[in-house]
Formats: sequence, C-alpha cells, structure tokens
Amino acid sequence: TWESDDAAIAVTGGSADVTRPASGSGDRTVTLTATFTAPDETRTQTYTVVVPEDLADQEKVEGDLAAIEIPGQDDIRTNISVPVTGALGSSIEWTVTEGAEFAALRAGVDEGYRTVDIERPASGADAAEVELTATARTGSAEQTRQFRLSVQPMPAAADDTEAYVWAFFTGEGAG
Repeated sequence: TWESDDAAIAVTGGSADVTRPASGSGDRTVTLTATFTAPDETRTQTYTVVVPEDLADQEKVEGDLAAIEIPGQDDIRTNISVPVTGALGSSIEWTVTEGAEFAALRAGVDEGYRTVDIERPASGADAAEVELTATARTGSAEQTRQFRLSVQPMPAAADDTEAYVWAFFTGEGAG
C-alpha cells in the first residue's frame, strides 16, 4: 500500500493523482511511504518526491507559442496542419492575416488541429506570401506570434507526361 503526507500527491487505492502547487507558491516536497507485506513480515520504505509549482499563465502561452513549428515555411506546396492546443495547455486560435486568397482555415483532420488549405498561385507567377497569426490564451494571459509562409506557384505544364503515384492514407485529410 502507499501513503502520502501531502495533498500534492493524493493516493487512492493503487493509483495517485498529482496536483502541482499554484504558480508562485513554491515546489512541494512530498514523502511517499510504501508498505510491503509478505506472509511473514511487513516492511516500509519512504521516498521523497518534489512536485514543482505550476507555471504562470504567461509562461505557458510563451512556451506554447515557442514550441510551434511549421516545417518548410519558405516552400509551401500543399495543405498544412496547425495545433489548437499547446503542450502546456494554452488554447491557440489561428487567423490568416495576409494572403487570404492563397490560404484559408478549416477544421482539422484530428481534433487537436486546424488545417490551412493552400491555393497555389498559377504557373509562372511569383510565390505568394501568406502570414498566419497564432494567438495563445491561458487564464488572463494572451500572446500572438506570426508565421510567414511562401506558397510556391504551380509547376509549368510539361509536353511529355510523366507517371507518378500519389498515396493517400486514411486520416491525412478530406478525400
């Protein structure tokens, strides 16, 4: 059996729930006591665990925005997915702030994402510049970050055709 000397780790039956202390209240040192029972003896062992305090709301939004990566931002040729929730719990709202004729937002394939539908410029045109703005919110904290995308034009038509395979896997998008 297990016992805890602090509510930061609440032990019930064979499982434990960890609750981080509020931001600014400091880390909590918790002592867990395990009691092992065998037919002829009982032993106890204590373990000291530190439960770190929770991050401040501003730290969460900053961390969630900093963690967003859009691979190949300077060479976009197809739809991309962007997260709507950060790893630290921030909700992330997306807007197309420039280049709306080349990018639009819709619900994502997975619940935790939005899809940016890309409309490539015509063959021979210059690459289109698109700016996406991510706004992260946690509690009363809010912060934005911009992402510049370069949407490449369609390829030129070729006289001689070339064979290719386009694989589409379940879960990759509307199809």
